[in-house]
Amino acid sequence: MMSPSLTSNPTEATIETWLINWTAEQLDLEKTEIDINQSFLNYDMNSVTVMMLVGDLEDWLGLSLSPTLAWDYPDIKTLAQYLAQEANKVESNGHKDINNTQQILNQLDDLSEEETDALLNQLLAES
Repeated sequence: MMSPSLTSNPTEATIETWLINWTAEQLDLEKTEIDINQSFLNYDMNSVTVMMLVGDLEDWLGLSLSPTLAWDYPDIKTLAQYLAQEANKVESNGHKDINNTQQILNQLDDLSEEETDALLNQLLAES
């Protein structure tokens, strides 16, 4: 299941739904057969299937994830909780970076031409 990367934070419930759909599709199961508290091992997921899961999650969430993810978080519920927290951290950090960049740009607007030239010369000399 290939889904486009998200533009906003997924909730735990959204991730659970995605994991249920993915598991049902990949393992040829009915969604109603999937228990979010059941270990992935109970669904006979092998290492190849787990690597596909990790890759598809990375594509969907835009996160870099550990290949041991399904062993570290062995069921849909705990995996969804972890992924929602990670997505929130990334979103939070992204907003901080945007705010910091905007502050720097605002400060640059306040510099005179001479101050801007001096700063650029300093940066060029350092590189």
